Amino acid sequence: MNSAARAARYPRGMRPRPLRLLRTAAAALLVGAASWAAAHATLVFVTVETTPSPPLPGEPTTLSIVMRDPVDAPVEDAIVFVEASQPGQEGITTDRFVETEPGAYETTVRFPSDGDWTLLFRDRTFRQEEANATITVGVGPDATGEPPSFIFPPTATGPQNLTTWLVWLIGLPLVAGAIVTVMVLRGREDEGAEAAEAAEADAAQP
Repeated sequence: MNSAARAARYPRGMRPRPLRLLRTAAAALLVGAASWAAAHATLVFVTVETTPSPPLPGEPTTLSIVMRDPVDAPVEDAIVFVEASQPGQEGITTDRFVETEPGAYETTVRFPSDGDWTLLFRDRTFRQEEANATITVGVGPDATGEPPSFIFPPTATGPQNLTTWLVWLIGLPLVAGAIVTVMVLRGREDEGAEAAEAAEADAAQP
């Protein structure tokens, strides 16, 4: 199709721009992939609260946690359990934490005795990649202070999981940068060609 025919079929400003659409779609895809990678391979900061505070032996205690990523965005749809243990006592495993609002979760536990209890938080959100963190909670009327905050590591330990995390953390931004650079260069060529065709079409008109 010559320039005049192209200009007649697609008036100026109304021509399809497949490269621009492709660039937009690719950018959206990369953002989505980056978000998935960030959720999969990033530190998660967790704050813990108990109700009542301090917990009392023999009574139900609500454990509440808030999970945030390094940019302070809520970590949603997490699958978290906690195991409570104390020397001389049988271990306790809670039900899965229920998400009450984006990034906020809670579950219930009943401590049978006072003293210090070790809480092992287990993040099982991703298959074969479990992140663990441990804190100590004081139980009983003489206990003081709120449970400390903690950090879930990016992935479970293991060379295969560490390699996966490094690939997502380092490789994805490099690939995204290369794709965006190529698209920008091609977009400039496409815009230059369109401008030349428009000029030819104007010159061809009487």
